[in-house]
Amino acid sequence: MNRFEGGPRPAAEKPPIMDKALRNEKLTPQEVRTMFSRPGAGEWPTAEQLRDYMCSLPDREIKGLEEHRQEITEHGGNPDAAIAEMAELRKFEGFEINDLEQTEYYPFIAKFMEGQGISPKGVKIIAIDNPEYWKKMFGSNITKSSMESKAITIDKSRFKDLDKRQDLQSWLVHEVAHTAFYDRLGAKLPAYVKQYEKDNRYTDSANESVAYQTQFEFLKKTGWSKEQAVGFMEEYLDEAYGSADEATEEVKKELKTLTGFIDAVYAQK
Repeated sequence: MNRFEGGPRPAAEKPPIMDKALRNEKLTPQEVRTMFSRPGAGEWPTAEQLRDYMCSLPDREIKGLEEHRQEITEHGGNPDAAIAEMAELRKFEGFEINDLEQTEYYPFIAKFMEGQGISPKGVKIIAIDNPEYWKKMFGSNITKSSMESKAITIDKSRFKDLDKRQDLQSWLVHEVAHTAFYDRLGAKLPAYVKQYEKDNRYTDSANESVAYQTQFEFLKKTGWSKEQAVGFMEEYLDEAYGSADEATEEVKKELKTLTGFIDAVYAQK
């Protein structure tokens, strides 16, 4: 006799969280918390390796500009001017590289991160106090992280009055969550990078679902309303992509995804 005969079949088991992440599917807030409850690989780059990585960025950008020279020209750009600008950045070496937990920034988010099961051990932060360099290399972003470097980079000139700026604190939380995600992937990180680059999606990805939902959880715990969080993301997208009136369908799609993350986080008890 079939063991299911006469009764309902059990619900299909949900795919393991790590498998879902490796397929680059968005994680739920509960899945994010579950992932962070597990230990990471604990393998982090040294300060020397990070300095070499940062010094390599202009040449990487130049390579990309060369590869897309025709496309840039067709859209009215000047690839030679852009390449010359990047070449100038090779001279810049003003990188401050420190352990995150030893910086003046970490105390503002320490209690929250520990509550999420995220340790700062091994995480490095690269502070750049040169707005001109930052704008040319990283655009309008305030913070950045990289799957390759597994480190956080910040525009130091904009990290002022951090004790009064929960928005800035939340971007730091966002980047720490990224590094924790990379750490949890461990030896599987290169496979994830390959899938992420193949999908070519931004917010609609495992990586960003982890970072943004952790960021929104932080804002929620600091007393921000859901409406404030949505407005914050609208302002962020406006600065990154242009005003709402000029927003492309892709940008509108990004806002829809971010609003979905906010709704999911604020629905949690």
